Amino acid sequence: MKKNNKGFTLVELIVVIAIIGVLAAILIPSLMGYVADSKLETANSNAKGIYTAVSRIAAKQEAKGVSIGSGRMWKQSSSGAGSYAASINTSAVSFTTIDAELGSGSSWVYAIWMNNGLPDAVLAAKTSTDLYVGSYPTPADAKSANALSSINTRGDFSKTSKANTYLA
Repeated sequence: MKKNNKGFTLVELIVVIAIIGVLAAILIPSLMGYVADSKLETANSNAKGIYTAVSRIAAKQEAKGVSIGSGRMWKQSSSGAGSYAASINTSAVSFTTIDAELGSGSSWVYAIWMNNGLPDAVLAAKTSTDLYVGSYPTPADAKSANALSSINTRGDFSKTSKANTYLA
């Protein structure tokens, strides 16, 4: 009589499941790093976009002969509430004009340091409590220890400072 064995044995199935488990244990932690890197890269990219938008606005205002001044702007919420520090001409550059320059759907919160009418540095995050804070011109390279909401209690941000070291 001929024995017809179709299918896999229990041992073969257990070996395959064990191999899949080992591969998952190796891959999942490394893939989690990609998610964090992606969030940080997005924040850095948006900080650069905001920097570029403010540069365009400043160039337009300068062409009109309007002075913007120096200081810090901080958009505290996606709805547009914010604050200004030092002598920034808010009629020349405002959160409304920046968001219009960025395009519809802009809901990022940001802090901008202006120096003699030009943007010096920008920090950007999805929300004021997000720990993935991007910066430009020096991009952040790690998750921040503090959120962007702590910006009012901190000093000046320089072009060579990274958001993650500034908000440590």
